[in-house]
Amino acid sequence: MPKDDIFEPLPSTSGPPLQSRLIMAPLIYPKNNICSELSLHDENVIRRCNAAGIALLMACLLHVDFQDGMEGGETTFRNLQATAKFIDKNGGQSIVQLHQKTLHPCTKPGICSSTSYYGLAINGNQICFTEIQALRDRFLELARQAHEAEFQGVEVNATSDSVFAQFLSPILNKRADRYGGSLRNRSRLLFEIITDLRSAFPSQFRVALRLSIDWPGSSPREVREITTWIMQDEAVDYLEIAFGSADITSESSVLQNHAALWAIEDIHLYSIPLGCSGQISSVKHVVSLLDSGWDFVMLGESRKSLGSLGSLQNITTQHNHKLNER
Repeated sequence: MPKDDIFEPLPSTSGPPLQSRLIMAPLIYPKNNICSELSLHDENVIRRCNAAGIALLMACLLHVDFQDGMEGGETTFRNLQATAKFIDKNGGQSIVQLHQKTLHPCTKPGICSSTSYYGLAINGNQICFTEIQALRDRFLELARQAHEAEFQGVEVNATSDSVFAQFLSPILNKRADRYGGSLRNRSRLLFEIITDLRSAFPSQFRVALRLSIDWPGSSPREVREITTWIMQDEAVDYLEIAFGSADITSESSVLQNHAALWAIEDIHLYSIPLGCSGQISSVKHVVSLLDSGWDFVMLGESRKSLGSLGSLQNITTQHNHKLNER
């Protein structure tokens, strides 16, 4: 793949196509779960991302808990609005990530203890249906805040340190109700929250999913099954497969299996863009991943990723120059 093919538009099921195959996320981590004002560093990174042709900026991560309203209240909301406006003013599109995060690895079967999750209490017992509904409501409430702050969408984070791993894991999930047992049941909460978000907002508001490959007891077959269901249902606008701290180019057997898994042609018969994230640190690496069949690549705000923005900006300039000559 020529390097400037990185900037081939990426079709979207909601809204206009993305203008490249690159997404950057997340730029700003909340301090004490409160989204702070943009720093000069944040503003500089946003400008560099836009100049480098990053199609979509994940502005920040919002923690889902059971507190009424948004942590930080009006201050956090104003900061979110200012962030969305700054990205838009500088020519970018933006989303936020919704994450119900583990404080430490949970060893309780089912889901879980008050010391393991923000607000997910009940003395180490499985959370009840009322609490599950409350969790769904909180995802929806924070998504509404993001929509009102004029972000273009949200991404649900279903990685191994999220509450979803406790449901998806056949090892940790020992529930005997409709949220336990089969993979369909264990993935029920994830699909319920995605459906809640899709039905609550205009079609132009993007709803995306970040899915980890490594929840406890996960297998390539189960990861692929969930991915296929998402693709068949057109449940999200894009799907990101998170390889975590692993090197995506590693020759280890686990990643070889997953590389083969995503290379299977029928996964690309569907219209949902499928991307990946991990230890991605150079333009060459991005190009090789796109060549191997991924629709887009998610870059993180690591020193290596930010170091590649200069190279991407040069490619963007050359690409735009070619377009102007046509």
